[in-house]
Amino acid sequence: MDMHERDLIIGVSPFERPDPALVVGLVRAGALGVLDLGRDPAAADAALAEVARWTDQGFGVRLPEGATAPASLPEQVDTVVLVTVDATAAAVAAWAAPGRRVLVEVRSPEEADAALAAGADGLIAKGAESGGRIGDLTASVLLQTLVARTERPVWCQGGIGRHTAAAAIAGGAAGVVLDAQLALVRESNLPAAIRHAVGAMDGSETVVLGEHRVFT
Repeated sequence: MDMHERDLIIGVSPFERPDPALVVGLVRAGALGVLDLGRDPAAADAALAEVARWTDQGFGVRLPEGATAPASLPEQVDTVVLVTVDATAAAVAAWAAPGRRVLVEVRSPEEADAALAAGADGLIAKGAESGGRIGDLTASVLLQTLVARTERPVWCQGGIGRHTAAAAIAGGAAGVVLDAQLALVRESNLPAAIRHAVGAMDGSETVVLGEHRVFT
């Protein structure tokens, strides 16, 4: 799998919302911008078309768990991110294409083994610090476990900041994943109420319920 400098930082539009301006901003900044397609097929199609219109450079898409997949992807899409429960061998094969790779978010070594067996080109180690569906292991522990398990690239997600990003790279990560960290950047299209809530957070406002970290 070809690796590029942009792969050091993967930026995903946060909270399962398609955000074309944010993705284009990430691409122009030299990162790999990933458009979360969300759960509204019409909104996903419109966002995909918008990103493809604004940039001729490669970008990625993420399919949330159980989301309806688009009928087709723009030619600029060179990375597809799946979640473990949807990353069957058939799904990975369906999204794979010349010049396109499939990465899988995993929460445990067992999920990593299943994703690798399904043919994933790389893994995203999603630690317990992340939002949404999580496991028991912190990002750093999960990363160390996975890089010792496979030679395929592993990205680190969860609790990523300037210092932890450097630690992740030193620990063998191919790069790091940002999502909620991007919520308040200028290009973000989040509604004002959500931006206000995120801006007021001090880190104590989340709780884990049913294997999901949620905002309370």
